[in-house]
Order: sequence, then structure tokens, then C-alpha cells
Amino acid sequence: MSGGKAIIAVLDDEAKMRSALRRLLGTHGYEVELFETGDEFLKAAQCHCPDCLLLDLHMPQTTGFDVLRALARLEIQVPAIVITGHDEPGNAERLFELGAVDYLLKPLDETLLVNAIERTCLTKGRPRS
Repeated sequence: MSGGKAIIAVLDDEAKMRSALRRLLGTHGYEVELFETGDEFLKAAQCHCPDCLLLDLHMPQTTGFDVLRALARLEIQVPAIVITGHDEPGNAERLFELGAVDYLLKPLDETLLVNAIERTCLTKGRPRS
């Protein structure tokens, strides 16, 4: 963890979404780390754990479900806010059972996203900045 700013990891297979979230979250005082694949994130999380994970649900190789299962198996505790553009019945319930702390639909509403991150970081005892 950094000295003051909460660290938000963004795991999304779409480069434009990662870039947009980096800009948006940076303007709100967060330090942002970007990951394109679940494997890339899981490898990094074993060395250092962010304060919050924004996790895309539908990715080509490792899905958000897979990432949440792997985090539990590896005993890595990082609060995950799952984001998706393809909501399906039962997804939210399954994700919460796997440990997700929130579930948001794309296109993301800035206020809802920032409020979800703020709640997550405060719960973890980390201020925004």
C-alpha cells in the first residue's frame, strides 16, 4: 500500500475502459494500477494487495468469477467491485457468494462508482487520499 492514497486495481480486458478508469479515478485522488488479464492481476496480488479491485466480469480467458475463486483459493483478501456490461439473472448473487462487495453495470455512473469505492476503502480503513 502507498503512504496516503488508496490503491485501486482495475482489471478489464478493454484498453479504453482501463484508460478511462485511470483518468476518472485519478481525478478523485486514487492511485490506479491497470491489469489486462486475470492471471496478470493474480500474480501481482500475491506480492502486493491493492485496497480495492474493479473487476470486469466478462473477459476472454479468466472471467471475474474465476478471479474471485482464485483470490479465495490463494487467501488474498482484496475487496472486489465487479463491473459488467452484460448483466444476467443470478450474476449478482453468485458474485456476492464468491466475495464481491458490489456489482455495477456499464456504462458506469461516476457517482455510483466513486461512492462504491469510497465505501470499500473506508471499510478497509483506508482514506481516499
